[in-house]
Amino acid sequence: MARMRKIAFIGAGSTVFTRNLIGDLLSLPELADTTTFALMAIDAERLRTSETVARGLVAAHGARAGVEESSEHFAEYVPWFIKAARPDLIDRFGIPPDEYLRRCERQIAEWDDMRARIARDGAAALEAQRSVEYGAHIIRACETGEPFAFNGNVPNRHDGGRLIDNLPGDCCVEVPCVAGRGRRRAAAGLAPSRATSPR
Repeated sequence: MARMRKIAFIGAGSTVFTRNLIGDLLSLPELADTTTFALMAIDAERLRTSETVARGLVAAHGARAGVEESSEHFAEYVPWFIKAARPDLIDRFGIPPDEYLRRCERQIAEWDDMRARIARDGAAALEAQRSVEYGAHIIRACETGEPFAFNGNVPNRHDGGRLIDNLPGDCCVEVPCVAGRGRRRAAAGLAPSRATSPR
């Protein structure tokens, strides 16, 4: 008998991400019929939309996966913001201060459109196709033990040393990784001096 597993989506109110990852996971035979997707989000309405999308994807794939949602749990996010006292950073990095608001408005319009299409057409409104994201492959590797190689962002620490020797141990680096039963990271040696020099 196949082992049942539960995959939690904290922040499942991001319906597009949730749709892509659940769609990818359902395309993997090892996970399609033996998984329960536990959806959690701080916005009850978006959570309901994501639950509807998830159930529609399960139906579209003909899978036996389960879907459960909980509005009692709260997703916590690390806020990134533009510092009011540093307008020089806005100019230096070319950050449009209202870009995030415009992106949110666009995403809300997409969610509203998706919700309307699902209400009108049911599961037929959802496309069951794989995305290019790594998430499903990493989860599959961890669940089945079949290795998956990718470039991943990890702390610059490994076996008491550093993955990239001339960068601090507490920074995040992108290096070759292999997911499976356990995770392996490859030491990368020295980064080019231009990449490590202060500007």
